[in-house]
Amino acid sequence: MKLPRFLLWVVLAALAVGGFLFFAEKIGLALGTRREPRTAAIVPEPARPEPVEGAEGPSSLTPATSTPPVSPPPPADRSATVLLTLPKRAGPNVFPYAPYTYRTGKSIASNQTIANETLFLAYEEWKARFVTPEGAGNALRVRRSENSNDTTSQLQAYGMLLAAYFDDADTFEGLWRYTRLHRDEHGVMHWRVNADGVVVGTGGQTDADEDMVYALLVADKKWGSFLPQARTLLEAIMTYEIEAQTFLVKPGSWGGSSVLNPSYFTPAYYPIFAVVSGDARWLSVRDAGYQLLGRASNPVTGLFPNWTNASGGDAPQVTWDAHRSDFAQDAVKIPWRLSQDWLWHGERRSRAFLDPLVSFFQREVGAEALVSGYTTIGKPFTSSLDVGYAGMIASAAMTARDTAFARDLVAKVGNLPGWDTTGMTLKVLSLALLSGNYPSLAP
Repeated sequence: MKLPRFLLWVVLAALAVGGFLFFAEKIGLALGTRREPRTAAIVPEPARPEPVEGAEGPSSLTPATSTPPVSPPPPADRSATVLLTLPKRAGPNVFPYAPYTYRTGKSIASNQTIANETLFLAYEEWKARFVTPEGAGNALRVRRSENSNDTTSQLQAYGMLLAAYFDDADTFEGLWRYTRLHRDEHGVMHWRVNADGVVVGTGGQTDADEDMVYALLVADKKWGSFLPQARTLLEAIMTYEIEAQTFLVKPGSWGGSSVLNPSYFTPAYYPIFAVVSGDARWLSVRDAGYQLLGRASNPVTGLFPNWTNASGGDAPQVTWDAHRSDFAQDAVKIPWRLSQDWLWHGERRSRAFLDPLVSFFQREVGAEALVSGYTTIGKPFTSSLDVGYAGMIASAAMTARDTAFARDLVAKVGNLPGWDTTGMTLKVLSLALLSGNYPSLAP
């Protein structure tokens, strides 16, 4: 049986087009002009025991330090897979941030294209798992999976930072809307809200409030209209969360010289805050914080405590944190903050603290033996490793002259399971910095 002439031409044309596309694809891959999309497994949250409500602090009035890590559950079913592709954008202030350099540093990625795609997929997975409208009142919140799906101002601020850096305006606006729905009388977000939208931890948490200001400044640079809100929040922080006589960063509207959390010190922000607000006191905050780190850090290991006082000693009032004097889940964020100050501003005081700390982990610990908690003299007190903890150490290691140790840690981060919101959030933030995709975007 012969095919009609017109059908024969249709078949031949289809074969010709298919052959052309096949060879065009191969040529494009060989020349590097086409990238294969990568996949990210977006999985349901693994089941694990729920903690006791409010167990992280002495009362609902006192911001809590992070709890020590626990062993992760068995790997989740990864049958549900979503195909994601790195968006094609152009411009100096959009992701990805070519040429992936800082004032005093650059990306440590050996393959920048893969690093960018990996980072983008990590963000999309984080958002799919932890950003939710449930209990948010026509807004969006970051749910803390490790604590009954509540929301903290700290996670909300991290979410705003990520949404701004990844040009995700809708997510940013949704998170900022939720934040505004849960403000205290000073205009800062209450530090803890339960899954139903009820405030269960009153008052602000200073590092979260500082991160929110910076996120607003980044958003203003990208989309406009957020600068007045950033300035208002800055004024509230200076008035209620900075100790007037010493310029030390208080934990919130409470505490002061007798109770300080050095991880709430965000030195890379303060020169920017000074310019935006026209208030030179922010430079005094930066100076006072560096002096505090000098008193609180171990001179041999370079490690810091979770909590301290103005003299660098113990803070016995912090009864809710069994590791208040250790380099634990709060203190590990200090090197990440210091790394930003070095990369963005070339601040030499940051290197004075980063160098001994990185040397300790590289020479005395090593990437394979890293765990999520040490005394300040360098003794481990746990056998597990959290992905966020590893990411924070890697962020510090990228400031070293030899970045091989940082690359080893990045490989470690990539192989670790991420099951909790805090760890996964810090993972994405650290990967952004390490890949050159976390430039200073504010004025």
